[in-house]
Amino acid sequence: MKKKKVQIPLTPGWAEYLRTSDEDAQAPERSQGYQHRSIENVLIAPSCLPLIETYADTMSGKITGRADYQRLLADARLGKFSHLGMYHVDRFGRKDVELLTAVEEILQLGITIRFAFSPGLEPETPEGRMMLTMLTGYAHHESSRTSQRTTGGMKEKLHGGDWAWLAPDGYKNKATKKRDLDAVERRKHAKEKHWVAPNPERFKIWREAWDLLLTDQYTLAAICEALHERGHTRQHGDPFVKVTAEGKRQAAAKFLSYAFHNWFYAGWLVVDNNWETVPPKTRRGNWEPVVSTEEFERGLAILEKRNKNRQHKTRNFYLLQQLLFVPGKDGELEKLTCSTSNTSRKGGGTSYYRIHSIDKIIPCTLLDDQIHTWMHNIQVEEKHLPAIREAYRADVTAVLHTPKAQERVRLEGILKKNKEEEMALLRFDKAGLLSEENMMQRFSELRDQRLRVQAQLETLSFEADAQIANLDDALTFIAKAGILYAGLTPTGQRELLRLMVEQIVVSPEGQIIQVKLHAPFGYLAKLIAGKTDETRPTEEQKPSRKNKKTTLKGSSARLNLLTICVPAGNRTQVYGFGGHHSIR
Repeated sequence: MKKKKVQIPLTPGWAEYLRTSDEDAQAPERSQGYQHRSIENVLIAPSCLPLIETYADTMSGKITGRADYQRLLADARLGKFSHLGMYHVDRFGRKDVELLTAVEEILQLGITIRFAFSPGLEPETPEGRMMLTMLTGYAHHESSRTSQRTTGGMKEKLHGGDWAWLAPDGYKNKATKKRDLDAVERRKHAKEKHWVAPNPERFKIWREAWDLLLTDQYTLAAICEALHERGHTRQHGDPFVKVTAEGKRQAAAKFLSYAFHNWFYAGWLVVDNNWETVPPKTRRGNWEPVVSTEEFERGLAILEKRNKNRQHKTRNFYLLQQLLFVPGKDGELEKLTCSTSNTSRKGGGTSYYRIHSIDKIIPCTLLDDQIHTWMHNIQVEEKHLPAIREAYRADVTAVLHTPKAQERVRLEGILKKNKEEEMALLRFDKAGLLSEENMMQRFSELRDQRLRVQAQLETLSFEADAQIANLDDALTFIAKAGILYAGLTPTGQRELLRLMVEQIVVSPEGQIIQVKLHAPFGYLAKLIAGKTDETRPTEEQKPSRKNKKTTLKGSSARLNLLTICVPAGNRTQVYGFGGHHSIR
């Protein structure tokens, strides 16, 4: 007989969580003060329970390593409070998966969660869970849209020839308030105008450095020595030449080389990242250059001539570069870096993935071999594709269509009441019955409510048939991925992995713990495994202790159609998969 899980006794009382993003224009103290008053008035006071603890962070909700957020989770596991209050769902976080996982854990501990903006929302009920999922999805969407708008603004800034980041040494970032600009300039900027201008003291140092290079008589180390002798330092006070405890002189030659290859000093805007590419000599920057284009190219030619037998790019190849993470002590994932020891040896030395927090290295071959096996074991038999498509359609229909009509009527009713209350506020204002501060605050709350409801209505309007094309593409791709991978060059294999895999979590010993897939591959793995965010396997769905096989009914009869293997195994059984794996 299955033992009943022992519930940790909870201390009766409330904990409140307050958060303001460090990027918010609003002052954190005022924002969190408003959140606290709302929680106190709407949730705590009517319950007659005490406020036990306040947890507050001033940090982006996309960061899970927030100090008080982690402290809250730790105290919840110890049963230090029975109720948790927040002003809004998005105050708890902006990562939908992380947020829902944390809420689920807290609810399983027996703790009641309530939100001041909507005290009727009960996450422990099926209806409340559905609404919470939609709101967290909207919060994640809003965060992504904000990031997209920011990127769009930076693109437009670059298009106009302005620099969107911290200026390099020799220049400084300047800003002026919008109110100090003329009418034409005010229309171009939000709150401030930002631009790059020469830093007179630093500007002349770089002109001297370029003059020394253009003589073609000084090595980079010699230029550093010359600048050091003249009393110049780098931007933040570091010397161009350091003297070690053993008396050895270390010149900042690499730093100087990087600067001499930076087209910014010639007045050209050059960008190469994942959302914008501007090649050299295609877009002029709106700043005074240190050297002319002709001088800059002559300097490049001098450096190229000296280094014609050397490679500026590393000779070592790292298959899993930018994909590897290791769990840190605070629960946040730490990205592994790439390094190679003894590069002077024949063959280029040994390549490693390095964990800086514990000063540990993992040989590349150890992890690369596991990934090769993982890719080789991906397989989807074509005879099962119709069943997968049918299960997919059933899942989407169940989520989007079953409650669709009733939910739409409910949301439209909220919009109607919202509009009626807004009209009532206008009448009260005209009669002088409300202060301007209270009226503006309520108008802001109504607007936020309207935006949330409209977003939920928009979500309900999606059709299941519109999603099936993505599934077909994913199935076709994943069915051939193992074969395709084996025939690709190492560079091609890395690109294929980056297309499918978002991140790979490994243990400090070099064993793969978890592979997180990009959409729609991650959902596909869950679908085939018979798992969703809303359901857990029933008793009849769980594998028996004898043969570990699964028998499902209806649309859930879709297991054992896909094998995704991680040789090291994992800590969590996912029903329906053969072998060892950890996919989410």
